[in-house]
Amino acid sequence: YYKTSFGSPNIELTQIKSNQASVSIPDTVTCDNGRTYFVTSIEEAALTGNRTVKTLVIGNNVETIADHAFYQVHALESVTIGNRVTRIGAEAFLHLKRLSSVTFGTNLQFIGKRAFAGDDALSSLTFGNMLDTIGPGAFKNDIHVTSVKFGDRIQTIARNAFRGNVSLTSVTLPD
Repeated sequence: YYKTSFGSPNIELTQIKSNQASVSIPDTVTCDNGRTYFVTSIEEAALTGNRTVKTLVIGNNVETIADHAFYQVHALESVTIGNRVTRIGAEAFLHLKRLSSVTFGTNLQFIGKRAFAGDDALSSLTFGNMLDTIGPGAFKNDIHVTSVKFGDRIQTIARNAFRGNVSLTSVTLPD
């Protein structure tokens, strides 16, 4: 389901109903009126509670992922985040026990509070050069993360961002 503002060329993804194993959020959507819109945001609880989606690909026009957007999508194993995403909201991917792979887009700047906390299967994290802020507890209790590599612009790693990551042995910071 989508919503748009009158006259706007952009559209927001509000809810995904799927029983498929793989979901791709498109760059654009053409509506019944024949007009094509850019999919620029994923709203709160867009896929929350889904039990079938294992693979998620977020389109390259999406700029923001709202709080709780993919909370408790229990089967989710792999996420590819589009290159235009600049912000991932609080608890957007919270408690995804099977999530083992996240590919972060090149323009990501902000990761919110507890965005990926409790994602037990993650093992390594590599961030692009645009990321400057990681919120409190963003990766808290991701117990299998062994390595984290930050890009050139990292400025803020908030309190408890990696608390409880008992397997973390390698952190690479910019010079």
